[in-house]
Amino acid sequence: VDGANVARFRQDGSFRPSALRACVEFFAREGVPEARVVVTLSETHWQTVVADAWGKSLDAREGVAWTPTGTDDDLFTIQLAASSGAWVVTNDRFENHPAWAAPVRGRLVRPPHSARASRAPE
Repeated sequence: VDGANVARFRQDGSFRPSALRACVEFFAREGVPEARVVVTLSETHWQTVVADAWGKSLDAREGVAWTPTGTDDDLFTIQLAASSGAWVVTNDRFENHPAWAAPVRGRLVRPPHSARASRAPE
C-alpha cells in the first residue's frame, strides 16, 4: 500500500491514518493474509501512524516498510514491489519514475475507498 498516497487522497491533502486502516482492513476482509499487506511510509509519518493502537499493531507486526528520511517514497514503493512481485495499492501513476515503474505498471490498483477503485491508474 502506497501509504502517503492512500492517506492523502483528499482535496485538502491532509494525512489521514484512518484511510490506511480502511485500506488494510478491506484486504483482510477479502481474505488477504495480514502478513501479505505492507504499507510503505516515510519515517516522517511515524509519530502520526503509531499514535493509536492500530498503528502500533501494524508497526509491531512489521506491516510498515519505513522509507528512510530523504529517500523518494514513490521510488522506494516501486522498487519494493518490483523486487517482491507485489501489487501496489495507489492512486499514483508514478509518471515521475516511468522507467522504474514499468515493471509494476500492470500491478497498480486503486484503494478501495477511492471513487474509482475498480479502475487501475491509466
